[in-house]
Amino acid sequence: MKTHKKGFLAILLLIGITSAALAYMGANESVVSSSLMPMGSSGTGDVITITTALTQNKVLKGTDGVVSVALTLSARNFPLSTKEEIQPVDLVVVLDRSGSMNGRKMSDAKRAVIHLLGRLTS
Repeated sequence: MKTHKKGFLAILLLIGITSAALAYMGANESVVSSSLMPMGSSGTGDVITITTALTQNKVLKGTDGVVSVALTLSARNFPLSTKEEIQPVDLVVVLDRSGSMNGRKMSDAKRAVIHLLGRLTS
């Protein structure tokens, strides 16, 4: 058999196998639910507390299983001493404007930066 015919048959075979696998997956339940929503904290009395939570409780069956996690960083309030001079600092915000940040991701990032700027003190 000629080489180009073998390649063509191999492609047809791969298409057939892929179609059969997709048909099999489509016949099964497509969403798996989990009641596990791990939440944690780095501890109490710390200067910075990190709280984590899954942003979803379902994963589509047959996918890579990648989920998003929300991290919340909270800093403990310290009383300011009037004797200490507040040191000025520079703050730089880098915002990714690539194609992967289109839509809601970009609007959420912009809103977070605006919220951050609103919380700054002079």
